[in-house]
Amino acid sequence: EVVDAVVTRVTQHGFFADAGPLTVFVSHHLIPDDMQFKSVPERFVSEVQGETIQKDTKVRLRIIGLKIEASEVTATGSIRDEFLGPI
Repeated sequence: EVVDAVVTRVTQHGFFADAGPLTVFVSHHLIPDDMQFKSVPERFVSEVQGETIQKDTKVRLRIIGLKIEASEVTATGSIRDEFLGPI
């Protein structure tokens, strides 16, 4: 499933984004290789595409897995595909 989401937090391991009530984690392994993590401010930057993913960035991502717990549903996502990433 492909959804649009808003980035809420960026770490060196990936980023978290909210797609409505669903929180999606996108690991750095599922971010294109040309995007590098920069620590101040925390963001992923693509020197090739000129794109940046940081807090409040709108992204299009693919949900690849769900984790359902008693009080929460979380997902794993990917932006490693055509037409995915910052929008």
